[in-house]
Amino acid sequence: MCIFFGASSSPACANYALRKTAHDNKDQFDVEVIDTLLNNFYVDDCLRSTSTEEKVTSLAQDLIDICGRGGFRLTKWVSNSKSVLESIPLSERSAETKVLDFDESLPSQKALGML
Repeated sequence: MCIFFGASSSPACANYALRKTAHDNKDQFDVEVIDTLLNNFYVDDCLRSTSTEEKVTSLAQDLIDICGRGGFRLTKWVSNSKSVLESIPLSERSAETKVLDFDESLPSQKALGML
């Protein structure tokens, strides 16, 4: 399948190819991985959360693996968990994020009696 990016049909073609990848590989991956492919992608963005960092780390690796089977390369990974991001190769992480280190002592100010 060849997808022409920028054409008005590109999102539908990408969605079809992603769904086909999920269906073609449903017997080799956990149902949560297949469900994520089918229900948590909007065009080329995936938004998914899990209850633990271990689960999302495993899910991320499985998504990389299954998408690779369909000819997709997942990139621009972002997470609010440092350990999850460290499990993703640096080359696949988003370069456009801001690092906020809340472990540092930030200045505080009172407003309306609240700190």
